[in-house]
Amino acid sequence: MGVDQEIPEFGTSNNDVDKNHVEHAQLSILISRYIDCLAIERCPYTCNMVLKAIECVARKHFTEEEEVMLNCNFEPYLAHKASHNRLLADINGLIYILDQATSIDEIDAPSVVQFLLLWFSYHSYHEDSILLDYLKIGRHPH
Repeated sequence: MGVDQEIPEFGTSNNDVDKNHVEHAQLSILISRYIDCLAIERCPYTCNMVLKAIECVARKHFTEEEEVMLNCNFEPYLAHKASHNRLLADINGLIYILDQATSIDEIDAPSVVQFLLLWFSYHSYHEDSILLDYLKIGRHPH
């Protein structure tokens, strides 16, 4: 982050923004838990349960976020929704692979971790920031 870039704001009075931050925190914790499962526990069943929790929280978050986007006539809605759909499809593909695995060594754990971290950081910082900025401008026109 550049020195002149604003740090994303937490704890605003906007309920949609606050809820967004809480759900992002939940996803961050679950991704961290998933990394621990892969690296320490190394149990496909446990790892898959955490991955299913990530999918569940993400799906709920995306549904609510998409409702907010529709309600405020967010122009890039379709592209943002497509990003959500791609992630859920990718996570469900990973769940399927882990369902078949008898050992963590059967999956490319570093690639899975890299995928989750890159997706989460890019989507949260870039795509969700665009939506949050739009909501702020829409509610507080200059």
